[in-house]
Amino acid sequence: MADVTLDQALPVIQNLAERKAGAFVRRRRLAIDECEDVQSHLVLTFIARWPKFDGEKASVQTFASRLMDKELTSILRYRFAQGRQPRELPVPYSGRLRH
Repeated sequence: MADVTLDQALPVIQNLAERKAGAFVRRRRLAIDECEDVQSHLVLTFIARWPKFDGEKASVQTFASRLMDKELTSILRYRFAQGRQPRELPVPYSGRLRH
């Protein structure tokens, strides 16, 4: 398989990230303005992991798609974890109860 450079792969990756981010935002009913943030995050994640790409194992499209799916799952887990953060409990009554 011919070597692919990051510059050659980037247009395909940006398109894939745009589609995946749009679908993610719609499915999760997030604010539409979050779409661009998610898309940028996916592209940056791809760029960071580009050195691990092996054209003998997968196409750029497959590598990127799997990577982005995992990253979207991580984003979702992070958002759910934020919702489960412990809230401050009320301070218990420190005085004695009278009977």
